[in-house]
Amino acid sequence: MLVNMSSNFLQELYQEGARRIGIIGLSPVGCVPKQRTVSGGRERKCVEYVNQAAMVYNSKFSSSIVALNKSLPDARVVYFENYNELSELIQRYNQSGFAVADNACCGIPNVEFGIRCNLFSLQVCDDASKYVFWDGYHPTERTYNILVSEAIKRHIDKFF
Repeated sequence: MLVNMSSNFLQELYQEGARRIGIIGLSPVGCVPKQRTVSGGRERKCVEYVNQAAMVYNSKFSSSIVALNKSLPDARVVYFENYNELSELIQRYNQSGFAVADNACCGIPNVEFGIRCNLFSLQVCDDASKYVFWDGYHPTERTYNILVSEAIKRHIDKFF
């Protein structure tokens, strides 16, 4: 259902005139701080069944993008895989200069809610660049910079 909805959305963008579209796949959502807190047990481990679901979605969605590129004249829909890259950052965070990968910069430890992370939040770390995650779901700006830079290097030529 999600793959069909995503493919339909891409076709709607095409009908509106979009010809070069970049799509980022799902990340290892079972490893975001919120999932670790809710379902990761006392050790706050990554939730593997959630990660497996993300990988199944990514596989089916990337296949649907191949089909869309064949059926939409002049379209260049490019799939940006980021599951493995973010997973690698989470597992080997020290090698990339991060200090924390299992908690978020913003939020009360182990209760990282995006809604509580705003200009008035009192629970924000001193240096977000040391964290892989900003809040319970979203990577920090530094993490996004790493992921996007790598994706562009690997895929920019596919747009032309």
